[in-house]
Formats: sequence, structure tokens, C-alpha cells
Amino acid sequence: MAGESSSGTVIIVEGRKDKAALRRLGLAGPIVCFKSSGKGLVDFLGDIDAKKVIVLTDFDKEGKDISARITEELAHLNIKTDDTLRGKLGALVRQDARTIQDLFRYVERLRAEEV
Repeated sequence: MAGESSSGTVIIVEGRKDKAALRRLGLAGPIVCFKSSGKGLVDFLGDIDAKKVIVLTDFDKEGKDISARITEELAHLNIKTDDTLRGKLGALVRQDARTIQDLFRYVERLRAEEV
């Protein structure tokens, strides 16, 4: 994910705290927030200038629904989407991180256990 992000692949998250968590994890590429954009989905996605987008919404039902809607709308705009990372991360962290913003705390806990 870090490699794709640094090469310009846009990551879509739900809110500012999700974006901040990914920044704290070292992602430097473009990250955009859907919910805090103040725009409807179609207008928000219409502003994205990318060939590929990673959809990284929360691991709950709402996040899954938002991911599906974003993927469907981006298909209409001929923008390739990747939501497999969301599924893989969700399966990996299970109950330890239910949201994207929880990922930083989860990684920090793992690092502390290694010491």
C-alpha cells in the first residue's frame, strides 16, 4: 500500500481521523476523506484525478456499504478501484481494529509486544 500510495494512487477513507492514522503509519501519498468533504458521493468522486484508487473504509457494515458505493461509482468514471486491501486488513485485525483510525493503535500494540 505504501508503494502504491507514494506513486500517486489515491486512497479514499471516511474521515479526517482515518487520514491522520494512515499518515502516522507513514503513508505519504494522496489520501482523501469522503465524509468530511461536505460533498455528495458523485461530486466527491468527480473531483478525483487518478487512474487507480484504493478504497479503505472502516471494517463495519457502514464501511462495507460505502466501499461498494464508491467502487460502483468509480467504475462509471472508468477509474480502477482496489478494495481488496480493506478486506485483507479487516480479516487480519478482526476485533482488534474495527476502524481505520484504530489501525495505528493496533500497530503500536504489536510493536510493544515485540519488545
